[in-house]
Amino acid sequence: MIKTLTDSALRPSTIWLSYSLLFAYLIYRSSSVPPGDFGNYYFGSLFLKNGMSVTDIREASVFNLQIYEASGLRNFFVNYAPIPPFTLLSFLPLTFVKFETAKLIFNLCGASLFVFSLTRLISYLQLSPLLLLLCIPALFLPIQSNINQGQLYLLVFSFTSEGFLAWQRGAKLIPAIYWSICILLKIFPAIIVLFLLLEKDFRTIFRMLLTGIVLCSLTILITGWESWYTYHFLTLPRLFAGEINDSFAYQYQSMQVLLRNIFVPDQMHNPDALVNNPEIYEWLNRAFKAVVCCITLGATFSKNSTRIQRLSLWIITGLLINGYGTTYGLCIMALPLAAFGFSSNNKPIILFIWLVVALCNIPVNKVNSMPLGFQYPRLYILLIVWILCVVKLKPIWRWWQLWLSAFFLFPMLWYKTPSEDSYYLQKEEALLIYDFSLTKNQINLTYFNQNGPQQKTIYTTEEFKSIEPYPCDRNHLGTEERKSENILKAVRADNRIIYLTDKGRGPGFYTLRYKQLP
Repeated sequence: MIKTLTDSALRPSTIWLSYSLLFAYLIYRSSSVPPGDFGNYYFGSLFLKNGMSVTDIREASVFNLQIYEASGLRNFFVNYAPIPPFTLLSFLPLTFVKFETAKLIFNLCGASLFVFSLTRLISYLQLSPLLLLLCIPALFLPIQSNINQGQLYLLVFSFTSEGFLAWQRGAKLIPAIYWSICILLKIFPAIIVLFLLLEKDFRTIFRMLLTGIVLCSLTILITGWESWYTYHFLTLPRLFAGEINDSFAYQYQSMQVLLRNIFVPDQMHNPDALVNNPEIYEWLNRAFKAVVCCITLGATFSKNSTRIQRLSLWIITGLLINGYGTTYGLCIMALPLAAFGFSSNNKPIILFIWLVVALCNIPVNKVNSMPLGFQYPRLYILLIVWILCVVKLKPIWRWWQLWLSAFFLFPMLWYKTPSEDSYYLQKEEALLIYDFSLTKNQINLTYFNQNGPQQKTIYTTEEFKSIEPYPCDRNHLGTEERKSENILKAVRADNRIIYLTDKGRGPGFYTLRYKQLP
């Protein structure tokens, strides 16, 4: 009787019905999510219909303000982080229909491609259909997060998996197209290039390079050169440094953020740092990435590994060294689940599967009030998953792997502790400040929130005798060049320069700082 029920549950029709019901439920629930969460739709709409440049749209306050004025929407807020310019092309066709229809079409396409590619991957690996059913609880929160927020990671998994299957078949151009699109949509899949390099498949890398050049050229023709340059040379380095909204937010669940909270004090966001030593933070952060990559490299050369396992291990490594962890990004864990979740005799490895379930579904928002060391459960579980995979593959050690550590640590020879201009405000008065003015004893802030443009007056404890504009130009405060921040406005008040900057924060998320003059 039990065997009959099990066989019935594992029939393809039953599995597909389960997935259809799951995605139908999630897509239905996503209709009640505030429209601002599907930010890429408005990104394309403002560009196509309002003629705004991509460079202007990347400012979070300008982005929200333009949506407010152009769409007539109220009671919303688009939690927006700068995206690769190529992503804009993916959403342009959807801007010709209403928001609700666009989100429905996008989610249906993403969900269908995800299930299709996962089914093909499991079939290729000759794994039990049980894995398809296991993926429902294992990836529930990441899938839900993707659908609610209109994120791209269902497509990223599909393109990564389809590229791998085409590569295994010996296809030449198709894998390059799939993987190039992945990298241009989300920079994270660039870890695939390192995987191919170690597989000594230089031809596929070359084809990916050519495909990427063609796709980037198309992007430049549509969005302009400035947006491409701004994102890849000015914004992207800051994102790699973890400067996304609040660079101390435990929600990112990364080693980079944990170390920053321990060693880098911040007057507003991290006043109680255990140690005040940003240099140690930089050393430890780079050393962690070096050690993880060196060990993964050794596992790559193991004779006990298969191609799918090596690719999966590099994906886990990419998640581990990434400074910006998200729930929706964990959809890509479907690949390691298929590669390591079943043993050679097609039996599930219960410990590994339970760890993946915990990794993807642990309620991170519940640990906010806990001590610092207990606020990063997802990081610790991901580290354990990585260790299990490494142990299974039995790494091979070679002397030249140590040079990889030097590659990560070499820039520290020129490291200089950054100068810290103080915050002028004692607390976060508003998230999206985009203008301010000073009077004798008060500051007037102009900002945006879910209710639209707002103004706020803050009375100061000091009275300014002299107030005059101070020259600034994006990355310059007076004659001083500041490469790692944007500056919107500066005012000289007596012997202080008070200016609006996104230094140490996400691009476009400004606050007031001051610099004392001699």
